[in-house]
Amino acid sequence: MKRRLILQRILIISALLFGISHIMAGGVILSAGSLIVGIILGIIFVKTKSLLPAIIAHVFANLQDFILSLLPEISNFSKYLTVIICSLIFLGTMYRFIISVQFDS
Repeated sequence: MKRRLILQRILIISALLFGISHIMAGGVILSAGSLIVGIILGIIFVKTKSLLPAIIAHVFANLQDFILSLLPEISNFSKYLTVIICSLIFLGTMYRFIISVQFDS
């Protein structure tokens, strides 16, 4: 119980730092999104006890930036749609991954 509480606090602090570190790149909106991604990445790290899956998940979380850099001439609606689709794919994949891996007690 105590270990779990400590892990939760560390996860929240880590996610806050991850979010704050993104504030200069995209302001409050990116920072808030990064906070959520930071929590997901933290859960992945805790559940897998490996940094590699979290790094791979981070790559997928940044996928829309890469796609948008290849398509600079598209409309704002298409940009938002791309971000939403990539985010939903990322969140859905991470959700399925998180529920499939069990915590060690």
